[in-house]
Amino acid sequence: MNTAPPFPGTGSIGSRSLVTNFNNLNLDTEHQARTPVNNPPTTTAGSFTSSRPSASTASPGTIRYIAAWQAWSEWTSCSKTCGTGRRDRSRICKYDSDTRAPDHFCAGEHLGIRTCNMGECPPKSRSWGEWQTWESCSAQCGAGQRQRRRSCYYGRTRLDAYLCEGNDVMQEQCVGAVCASWGPWTTYGSCRADCGGTGVQIYSRVCMDRNRPVNASACAGKAVLAQNCSRKSCIVLTEWGNWESCSHTCGTGVQQRRRLCLQNGLQVNQSACNGTFVENQPCVRGLCPGSVTSMSWAVWASWSSWSACPVTCGEGFRTRERRCLYKGNRNVALNSLVCENISKNSKAVQRRNCTSGLCKLQ
Repeated sequence: MNTAPPFPGTGSIGSRSLVTNFNNLNLDTEHQARTPVNNPPTTTAGSFTSSRPSASTASPGTIRYIAAWQAWSEWTSCSKTCGTGRRDRSRICKYDSDTRAPDHFCAGEHLGIRTCNMGECPPKSRSWGEWQTWESCSAQCGAGQRQRRRSCYYGRTRLDAYLCEGNDVMQEQCVGAVCASWGPWTTYGSCRADCGGTGVQIYSRVCMDRNRPVNASACAGKAVLAQNCSRKSCIVLTEWGNWESCSHTCGTGVQQRRRLCLQNGLQVNQSACNGTFVENQPCVRGLCPGSVTSMSWAVWASWSSWSACPVTCGEGFRTRERRCLYKGNRNVALNSLVCENISKNSKAVQRRNCTSGLCKLQ
């Protein structure tokens, strides 16, 4: 009698054995040859029974299959973070280390369950969730408002906001983008061109934010603009000329200077220009021969203060001065000789001695 099984798993583990009659197998295919046609064995916790003949009573020509549980897996974590939960472990029924058998081929359960207690759960209460991010400012520029919201919860269930104490909306002041815009264009100087020619005229503008000037970079565009210009007709006053000769050769007279009105380089009527064209000032050319009336038109001004002593040691001189003025216009200064001729003893400059201590010997 040949008792070596042609399939994986040999030997015997206690009463956990399966005996199959060769005559009852369907041998059409290899898979079918491995499948018993009899009803599967019945199992009870911790024991194994079979309605088929046991190994000791097996008739000649039978094949014996041996199935056994592998080691239990580790217990899983508790299914709850608080309160009562469960922990599981499992095992696998195999013919040998490589071939798995149906769980009912092994006696006992493949799944182990035990309870676990993670402590008392905190009571549920209504509470606010986290604040959301701030919304955009209500003003595109300048002062405005922005707000953010939060939700009311009972555990993980969202409730209407009025069921929680407090506000679900928070507001605060905000400032939008800079409210900057350009002011009007203004000219910067006149056309930079010769008469009858072309040149450049400069225009500028200021970037304003709520009536305050700000950096030009806050406004889009250019702050300065140069445009071509022309001066087809130029009417200008020339610069003042030199003073002319005094109207008198002696005594008091008048001297003049003039300027012209020009259009495109040509002299035109003075009415085309605004301003004066002649300036006058008095002039004095000394005493006329035989004149004794100099006192009537020339006078000394007041003396100036004495100057500081010009030396740091030893003796020196301090001076003071006065001017000879035209009596009819004290803003007109005359040659000091005119006033000196009035009185032979009068001078335009006076001086006096001064000392600044002894000088050190070298």
